[in-house]
Amino acid sequence: MDPKAYAIYKRLREQTGQSFEPTSSRQHKWPKEITIPLIRPPENSENRKRHVIAYDPLPTPTSIRVLQVHPEEFENEFDFYSTPRCSLVVRDLDDDPVYDALSYTWDCPVTIYSDANEVSSAAAWAAPSFEIICDGKPLSVTANLYAAILSWRLQSSKTGRRYCRILKGIKIVHPTRNIWIDQICINQSDLQERNSQVMLMGRIFKQSRLCLVWLGGDDQFSQTAINTMAKVLNTGAGTFSKLEALNIFQTKIYHDIGIKPIEPWEWITLYAFLSRSWFWRSWVVQEAALPRQLSFVCGVTALPLEHLSYLMDFLTEAKCIHSMINFAQALQGHSNAFTKQAEARMAQDPGIRLYQPNPDDRPNDSILTFLYGIRTIAFGFQSSVHNFTKTWEPDHHGLCSILGSFRTMRATDPRDKVYAFLGLAEKLGQPGTLHPAYEKPIGEVFRDAIKFMLQSSNSLNALGLKEDPRRTKTPGLESWVPDFTSEGLMPPIDHPVLNLWSVGERAGNTYFTFHPGGVLEVRGLRIGTACAAHMFTGLHSLVLDDGPGSFMSLVEALPECSNVWIPPMTPRLRSYLGTGNLIPNKEIYDQPFIGEEGTIDRQPRLEVLWRTLLLNHFGKEFPPSKRTGDLILQYWDRQLHIRMGIAGFGHAALRGHTNTLYTYIGEDSPDWDMLKSSISRMYCSQRILKGQHSDDAQNELFPEEMSAILPELDAAWAEGRDSVQGEAMAEDFRKEILTPFSAETLKFERDVHLNCVGRSLFATSEGHLGAGPDSTREGDEIWNLVGADTPFVLRPQGDGRYTLLGGAYVHGAMFAEWHEGDFDAIAKDIKTISIV
Repeated sequence: MDPKAYAIYKRLREQTGQSFEPTSSRQHKWPKEITIPLIRPPENSENRKRHVIAYDPLPTPTSIRVLQVHPEEFENEFDFYSTPRCSLVVRDLDDDPVYDALSYTWDCPVTIYSDANEVSSAAAWAAPSFEIICDGKPLSVTANLYAAILSWRLQSSKTGRRYCRILKGIKIVHPTRNIWIDQICINQSDLQERNSQVMLMGRIFKQSRLCLVWLGGDDQFSQTAINTMAKVLNTGAGTFSKLEALNIFQTKIYHDIGIKPIEPWEWITLYAFLSRSWFWRSWVVQEAALPRQLSFVCGVTALPLEHLSYLMDFLTEAKCIHSMINFAQALQGHSNAFTKQAEARMAQDPGIRLYQPNPDDRPNDSILTFLYGIRTIAFGFQSSVHNFTKTWEPDHHGLCSILGSFRTMRATDPRDKVYAFLGLAEKLGQPGTLHPAYEKPIGEVFRDAIKFMLQSSNSLNALGLKEDPRRTKTPGLESWVPDFTSEGLMPPIDHPVLNLWSVGERAGNTYFTFHPGGVLEVRGLRIGTACAAHMFTGLHSLVLDDGPGSFMSLVEALPECSNVWIPPMTPRLRSYLGTGNLIPNKEIYDQPFIGEEGTIDRQPRLEVLWRTLLLNHFGKEFPPSKRTGDLILQYWDRQLHIRMGIAGFGHAALRGHTNTLYTYIGEDSPDWDMLKSSISRMYCSQRILKGQHSDDAQNELFPEEMSAILPELDAAWAEGRDSVQGEAMAEDFRKEILTPFSAETLKFERDVHLNCVGRSLFATSEGHLGAGPDSTREGDEIWNLVGADTPFVLRPQGDGRYTLLGGAYVHGAMFAEWHEGDFDAIAKDIKTISIV
């Protein structure tokens, strides 16, 4: 055996396998199967001598370099670690060469460890610390890329494939020996070549035969995670969704609903696997969206995208991700509803250890869904899981839509928050070209990007990306320039009725002009002024708060009924609905009362509320059926009955009889006065919204079941004893509480969460309810800008100058007035303003 190969093998084993071994004798030890482990940078890697090669200039604008990995014969696992030998060849994309591509991360591929000693610095991971032989000369590459090449070489070898693994019943395409890798195939020290090759990235991945997604080497979590993944996927979606209202870390519940038990440690390994760095990297979006074929690899195990996406759908629908996050935090010593369970698990199994340096590193529940949708619907790639027949039609907002959808992705270079998506945007119909320029300052790149999106679309819709000002991190940006590094970047709000107004028929042609000093001049119509605002924290908490700044203070600013214009079914609206795969609501559009001018719908407060929370979009009907309002009542009834159940069980609950109920209200052990008060506020708020209770009623009210035994409950909680009457009331709700929500109710809650988290609800002095930026406050103005499909919240600065806070949804604002009023008179109110 080659002594160097043996030394590498021994070093890798020492750096990975041994240090990860749990002290317990349980099954979550380091995998015994042959694999490519997680390869960490060696000590002092930042200061190691770096071996580079000389690059000849590429002969044509469409030329690329391709790495040819030389074949090896693998007689045993020690041969896995022999130094890879490769050659670089030049190919022209116009000749349609055959090659594969690699998608990976330059930094550490994992984000969760057993302890802090396993963590290497970002600089160490970025340092080229391992050598391959390229055209007979040593070439230094990063640790994660080195592991990827070892795995790639194994999979592309006929003798090596017998060591590789796939999930049962899955067909995987094996890679060739010709591979495109950005770190090697681009001369990274040549800025001009780097810029030009970035422009080709979309085409490079689109023309590749296969893209291998390298998630990293095997660690102490990965193989158990993959086995757990198979266990979840083998469970029917309908059955698995029953976990939604239950504590997934209690073994008994699996027997009750007929699912094979998933142990707490198995959930943690799955959490660690889905939190790997690849799922958060900006460049991976186009790398995984465009290739003809895709294969995810961890160590030597291959997985298809469709099964990973299906898994994430399961976990999201059953709300498992939230539970996994909280349990992982509890294992690290954070106090939450799972703390006691975590302490019990660690006492039972000392081998369970967890270290997570960045708490934001968690499963990305959107990346796989978006990727799967783009590949199947937009590009028509076939799926063995779902059958999509409708092909996606390009629009003229490609880059804006993509940046909104993938706004949470990360990049080491902030410029890549824009440049990483240019190739994909071009393939999805983005007109025009934005050229990468890494020599420009970050702020200038972001300013160029928003100008490009506005000008190429001839609309102001891209302004809807703007994050709340509190979340802007890049200094020196004008208020209308999105900070693409901000975690608060927002997806533009779609406003179908306003879309009909913005096209020029009512407001005139799109107008915007850029002036020196970072001034954006626009035209628009002020439709309201905020008189109250409430930061959205969750659907359940809306009706819990009271007093100034509470949601109920917004309700008091609304009329008991609002006039909302329903537009007629014009060809433009029909086209708009077709683009969004929506259908007209038969309750409205099949009735004779709606004519050429549309109709006015009188909507009570509760309806105005749920339509605002949903941005008036739910399911496939436009507008959503009035029956949708039943879903918010079902949700609030469940929350009310959970609290009443805790009130009834009293100190029996404190002894652990029903302590899992506390996880639903976010408290470990509720105080009786606070619990009682929350029940009364929730009950009264619901009655007010239903029109059954006066706004100014001051007395505490309770549901009939609780009101009848309230003195007994007061005494039982005060004396620290159980209450027979209280337990009887709680038992009446037990079955309802433990019954999972319907799929429709869960979708309602998810949609509200996606729409409103990171936003505030606000009321206007004109009597409208809206959802907008967190920073919205009294005195901010809401404007319909000519050429935008969404209203915007602007803050007056004097002399016709404003700062942009962000996009908004305002339910019913101005549409009834347009229907009933004089359009010429309204046009006179359109003003030219400056956004700075």
